Amino acid sequence: AQRILINARTAKKRGIKDKDRVCVESSVGKVTGIAKVTECIHPEALGISSHFGSFAKGKPVAYGKGANLNKLLPFDTDPVSSGVDSCVGVKVYKEL
Repeated sequence: AQRILINARTAKKRGIKDKDRVCVESSVGKVTGIAKVTECIHPEALGISSHFGSFAKGKPVAYGKGANLNKLLPFDTDPVSSGVDSCVGVKVYKEL
């Protein structure tokens, strides 16, 4: 199953343990998922795969599984490249 990666020290500060259900919230949306506590990610970042949490029923492997990263991203295109930034400020907390 796809997990939301969180740094071990950051998780400890927030009372999050491996396999806890967590909420990740941005200014435009919120997703939930299962925490993967690891040293392999920066303490000020989270890791969410963009391959799962799909809403498309034609994707049976990804449909409804995992957190949908797009729900956290404001639609704000770069004026030079017209790309959409996939980095956004969020807060993470243990789901009650």
